[in-house]
Amino acid sequence: MEAKLWSDMFHLGLPVIEKILRPVVVYGFLIVGLRLAGKRELAQLNPFDLVVLLTLSNTVQNAIIGDDNSVTGGLIGAATLLVINYFGFSVIQVDSCG
Repeated sequence: MEAKLWSDMFHLGLPVIEKILRPVVVYGFLIVGLRLAGKRELAQLNPFDLVVLLTLSNTVQNAIIGDDNSVTGGLIGAATLLVINYFGFSVIQVDSCG
């Protein structure tokens, strides 16, 4: 029973490349959407914008994780989002400085 618990918790239900590509696509879509909405900085958000962001996060959750609810899949998705955000933020800073 305990072995099945650990297996279910860490067994990926989707291929690793799909677990990486899903957050990349969703992140790109959200960045473009937020840019089109004109919100460049957190200070520009009002309470309604925060509600929209929280709703968006709940809406795109399944698009990011797919049919996989494993811890490993969640960690891969989270790491992918953090890496994209780090490099995306670096590119935005370089563009705004130059």
